[in-house]
Amino acid sequence: MLKNSNLYTAAVIGCGRAGFSYDFDPKRKETYTHLSAYNKSSMISSIIAVDTNKEVLLEVQNKFPMTKTYESAEQMFCNESIDILSIATSANQREYLINLAIENNVKAIFSEKPLSVTYKSAINILNLCKSKNVHLAINHFRRWD
Repeated sequence: MLKNSNLYTAAVIGCGRAGFSYDFDPKRKETYTHLSAYNKSSMISSIIAVDTNKEVLLEVQNKFPMTKTYESAEQMFCNESIDILSIATSANQREYLINLAIENNVKAIFSEKPLSVTYKSAINILNLCKSKNVHLAINHFRRWD
């Protein structure tokens, strides 16, 4: 269960298209990225972005100056307590990142599609989230946009 206060710390791992860069498409007038959505939410008090590309992290800080940045999820989890985590990386990294998030007491995870690269991995993720009472949502609704 998420904490009772109205304010949460959110993090986005992966600042590519769905995580961040769709914000630069002038044809997109609505909210299309995880970072943009968290920045618009009155329920989010702190936002963290993680990406291995330092130049991308500089762009994130330029667009969203209050966002903290890290070059690795491990580095972030050493320094931050995360309530809600968006994972917008390639699918082959998601099982590891979800395990890492659960080890670090994240209670809500929003993953880009597909959840994993194998059926077995996806089932492992679902079972782990269920056993640890972690809310998991897969962002599949944008598939036909």
